Amino acid sequence: MRFRNLTRRREIGANSYLLESGDQRVILDAGMHPKYAGFEAMPDFGPVTPGSADAVFVTHAHHDHIGCLPVVQRRHRDAPVIMTEPTGEVGSAMLHNSVNVMTRQREEKGVNEYPLFTHRELDDIRASWIYRETGRTFTVPNTDLQATLHDAGHIIGSSGVMIREN
Repeated sequence: MRFRNLTRRREIGANSYLLESGDQRVILDAGMHPKYAGFEAMPDFGPVTPGSADAVFVTHAHHDHIGCLPVVQRRHRDAPVIMTEPTGEVGSAMLHNSVNVMTRQREEKGVNEYPLFTHRELDDIRASWIYRETGRTFTVPNTDLQATLHDAGHIIGSSGVMIREN
């Protein structure tokens, strides 16, 4: 297995990682950096060719871990997104709020890239979110990998992810 950091900087923010096992590719988190705006706030998704991710995991609903999820889903339309149900519920509300904030920042600060996604897009992408309980091993869709989510105790629904090759 190969683990690659997709964050643009050495600090926390815009958290995203790529796990490769043979020809299988899994993205772990898709955050947005809280100190930057526009494309500079996003992870560097360049090493992940559009459509090449087999699955996406979201560990929790903090902005620096889920803020660019709709962008990732646009680039990897067939990749299921796996998270706990509380992460999905909190994350959906947070992402809808992000659309409002980005729209305001476009108007007030002239960030032309914003919003990076829309309310309608958020409503549409939720259909590919798969909720999994902690403590139960499952096969990652589209792969030969096994995964288990573990309660991280960070915020409601947060999880650590253990991924194993079969």
